[in-house]
Amino acid sequence: MAEEERIETGAAGGAGANGGEAQPGGGGSWEERARRAEAALEEALAERNRLWEELHRRAARDDELEHYRSLVASMEGSASWRLTKPVRDAKRLALTGRSAARSLAARARARLREGR
Repeated sequence: MAEEERIETGAAGGAGANGGEAQPGGGGSWEERARRAEAALEEALAERNRLWEELHRRAARDDELEHYRSLVASMEGSASWRLTKPVRDAKRLALTGRSAARSLAARARARLREGR
């Protein structure tokens, strides 16, 4: 009979024990805890969705990068690329030489101006 009285009066604990009010050390009523848990779940789901999208974007970018690397390797391995290498090297040398000549001329002009 004592057990039945505790249950009827709410002395057994749980949500009905004190009318849904916060219990010492209990972290609030069950409704508050449920709301906090739902909010935490929503945050976790949003974070998971954001990370999932980022993963797919990175995977797509990696696939695209691999595609272009493959194209470059194919192009550089072609006969026409190998045959035109001396022409590209001569052009690079000419441009570098022209740039070096300009640089030397500019330094010479600067020295002449300082000497005046």
